[in-house]
Amino acid sequence: MEKISINEIKKKFAHWANRVAQGEVIHITKYNRPYLKLTQIAEEALHYGERFGKADLKMDLKIGLKRASKGRYLSVLAEDRSRG
Repeated sequence: MEKISINEIKKKFAHWANRVAQGEVIHITKYNRPYLKLTQIAEEALHYGERFGKADLKMDLKIGLKRASKGRYLSVLAEDRSRG
């Protein structure tokens, strides 16, 4: 675990991003106080429902999503996420 200031991150972001990509956790401080924690993305936490990438959503922008789907868009999303 490394502690660095936010100003140091601004100056050498690519360097610190590479270290995080190798598995290191970086704690970022602002005014010498804990501010952020920089870690890798946990890909296993991402959820893709069985319909991922299969939708063919066409919407008339004048009507809007809620009216075009008759309000069903939220129930479809909840149903898809509950299957994962």
